[in-house]
Amino acid sequence: MVKDAPQPYWGESINWHLPADQLVPLLRRRAETEPYIWHPKPIDFAVGIGHSTPLQEKVFQQLSTILTSDAIGGSQRPLPNRRTPVEKRPDMVMMFGDGKIDARIGSVGVYMRLPAPKPPFLLVNTVDHLPPVDFHIARRQLVAGACNNGVVFEGRDSGNTVSGALWASMQGNYAEIRKPHQEILEDVIRRILAHYGTTYVTERHDGGVPERLTWETWQLSPIHRETAEAAWALGEAGVIQNAVKLTEYYEDFDHVKSIEKALNKSLGESMRAQFDEHLRVMGVTVSGGGKVEVSDDPRDGHLVPVMQITQDGYAVVKPRGGIVKKYKNGSVETFEAGKIILNAALALGRIATNFPEAERWLTEQFSTNGAADIVPEGLIPMITVVDHSHWHLEDYDPDHVEVVRPDPRYYPTDIDFACGSLDAANATASGLWLSEALQNPGPPEDPLRGKVLVIELGGHGMIVVGDDREKVTRAILHDMKLKPPEWV
Repeated sequence: MVKDAPQPYWGESINWHLPADQLVPLLRRRAETEPYIWHPKPIDFAVGIGHSTPLQEKVFQQLSTILTSDAIGGSQRPLPNRRTPVEKRPDMVMMFGDGKIDARIGSVGVYMRLPAPKPPFLLVNTVDHLPPVDFHIARRQLVAGACNNGVVFEGRDSGNTVSGALWASMQGNYAEIRKPHQEILEDVIRRILAHYGTTYVTERHDGGVPERLTWETWQLSPIHRETAEAAWALGEAGVIQNAVKLTEYYEDFDHVKSIEKALNKSLGESMRAQFDEHLRVMGVTVSGGGKVEVSDDPRDGHLVPVMQITQDGYAVVKPRGGIVKKYKNGSVETFEAGKIILNAALALGRIATNFPEAERWLTEQFSTNGAADIVPEGLIPMITVVDHSHWHLEDYDPDHVEVVRPDPRYYPTDIDFACGSLDAANATASGLWLSEALQNPGPPEDPLRGKVLVIELGGHGMIVVGDDREKVTRAILHDMKLKPPEWV
């Protein structure tokens, strides 16, 4: 059985489905004393390509009225240029479709003109009738529109209301929403708040290199071979793919290449990280594609060495005397992986006994030191292996696998928080603390009691963690029956 938390915590459950103008003020008040609960930020947005139909104009007015309300606190801003101060730039750019399914719009051109860091895009489109909805149709809308997330509303162009909507997010989540008009808008707003009212923890920093981390010790670490062998085995089994093949969803090769050129990389959908407890450094796979065709030779730089997480990302350390001139950026889930390993070490060392205590400890570290070691000096790692992929479990062997989900006292379980976001990392950590492994570790020689642990994220995927790479890979391939994530 998947372990869920008891609902009552503050004397009453949070109703995560309240209208946004009620839910968001409630969460922000709670966050004043408990900052680790989900509390979306105000969203400042711009319009890159404006509405093209009367219904789109009405939908835009209604969405923008909610986003700019006193309860949410967002604002509409002009598209930024290089002279626009960073604090005046939008968190989201809306791109309107042409009123037809599979709308191909000029998102890439708008994206290329924007200054870095570039805000994520939201596709907004309307059609008379939605086609039968599935994963392929949902992702096709995003590839055609070249947007991070999107919503396609169903409704007559001459009408004032919508009768349905298709939501799609780039990590794969999709939902066909069939509710009354106002409830559809509220549902979409909640999803927009989760994806654009969050903080992304993907910034890369340079970390101080300890004396023990030399090129000689780094290249001898077993994590290079073990991580590569896991990728090869998972790729051969079809659990992961080398890169997301966008042409599977939209056949225009030139359009797809323009997306990849704009991003300066192909897209990937998995992450592996492993902590070397002797070097006290975590190796993490790189951002983008190339998830299966990896090298076990450290000279190829397929693992990025990371020793600390920071408030907005992670710190890369270059081994002394190293021959890799510059490591690529780590996966967008680097912070998430480091936080998992850190939280487990805090549990084993009894520095923290629950999610709030761990968050307070981490906040103090960030405030005092600006960063936190993935495994602080004096602590012993409980978890050393992290594997993130976009699957859920249909079945599993409970003798070898424990499964948990985010703690609903702090995070809703039916929101698809985005890859690389603080909310996805925190939702994961909150679920981690529900596990028997952290609440009641086994003996020092086997604190996980021979099991691997799975944290399932609704509409997103799963994170499989353990203390041995081969054990984690074997569990994924033989102790679990996988299925597409439960779309929410």
